[in-house]
Amino acid sequence: MQPAAASSWCEFKGQAKYWSLNVGGQRAENAAWSYPSPSPAFAEIAGYLAFYASRVDECWVDDERVQPQLGDFYGGWITSRIVGPFKGGAGRAMVDRGDPASPVGADGRQRRTSRSLYRLRHLTI
Repeated sequence: MQPAAASSWCEFKGQAKYWSLNVGGQRAENAAWSYPSPSPAFAEIAGYLAFYASRVDECWVDDERVQPQLGDFYGGWITSRIVGPFKGGAGRAMVDRGDPASPVGADGRQRRTSRSLYRLRHLTI
């Protein structure tokens, strides 16, 4: 990981810093972001990195490959256990990935909302 020149501002969390990832001679620019000094309401996220699933070859949550959220602005990780609708790319306001009222996915497992936190299993570029 190397600091990138990019930065952005979130009205809720504050100043975001971006990171580029170098693995095996490949570089993924601005592949991750962090909030080194977030606002007090988000103090718990200081020191953590968030990765864009769309800027690396693949990301996994447990045994499921993540589908990047369309558009690349929000950096969302979509799995079968997360209930939509989701904001999408250009020309697509939302993408509905199932009945949000249903707490159980097609595989019979309990669905999580998009605000759930996941343990990162592995990430490759």
